[in-house]
Amino acid sequence: MTIIEQYPTAQAAQGQAAFLVERGVGATVESDHDTGAFAIAVLDDDAERAREVLGLAEPEPEDPTQVELIGAARPWLVPVLLVGVALFTIPIVSFLVAFKLSGG
Repeated sequence: MTIIEQYPTAQAAQGQAAFLVERGVGATVESDHDTGAFAIAVLDDDAERAREVLGLAEPEPEDPTQVELIGAARPWLVPVLLVGVALFTIPIVSFLVAFKLSGG
């Protein structure tokens, strides 16, 4: 079991646990006798879903992905490809235009 959130009163914890149960996440209320707080506990597999339902989900870290790193490592790729296409396309089009204009 994973403790999701602690509440100062049993009523608040039971209300949130009922809210989770209504949305398909099994939850129980456990009391901490040392501090007097009440905690909502869910199964380990349901912990992430329970945090999302209660609005406690932490924002995902914005680490650069592998795709962003690859794109950042090759800023020269797009201009080189454009020049390559131009060096291939312009002579072909020029030949076809000259051939058609000469009567062929």
